[in-house]
Amino acid sequence: MRHFLKTLSVILLLLSTEHAVAQTGLVTLHPVTSNHQGTLYLKVISAQQKEQFPNIPARQAVFSAIYRDVTATQILSLPAGEYAIALFQDLNENGALDSNILGIPSEPYGFSNNARGKFGPAKFTQAAFSITENQKITLTINLQ
Repeated sequence: MRHFLKTLSVILLLLSTEHAVAQTGLVTLHPVTSNHQGTLYLKVISAQQKEQFPNIPARQAVFSAIYRDVTATQILSLPAGEYAIALFQDLNENGALDSNILGIPSEPYGFSNNARGKFGPAKFTQAAFSITENQKITLTINLQ
C-alpha cells in the first residue's frame, strides 16, 4: 500500500509539473544600448505588484537578474499574466542607478514598451504587457 501511495504521489507531481510548464509563455528580450560597458540589471514586475513599479526591490520582483553582457538577448519563461520590465545599465559597476542632483538618471535605463514618464519613471500601465500560456513574444527595450 505504501508503495502504491508513493507511486501515485510521484505521478500526480509529474502531471502537475507538466501542467505548470504548459501555462508559461516565453519573452525574448532585446536590450538596445549605445554603450556596451557595465552590467544590465533587470526586474520583471507583475500586475499584483504594480503599485511598487519600478522601485520594487529586486528580491521581491517576479524575476530579477544581473547580466554582464548588456546586449545579449535574454529569454524569460513567465506564467500567463500581465507584467512590466524595468532595466538599467550600471556603467560604473556600483550596483545602483545613478542620478544627477535633480534625480534624473545619469545611466541608461528603459522599460517594456519603451515607456517613458513625463516627470519621473514610466507608470506600470504604460510599460505593461500580457502573455498567455504558450505565447511567444519579443520585446526590444531601448536604454536611454
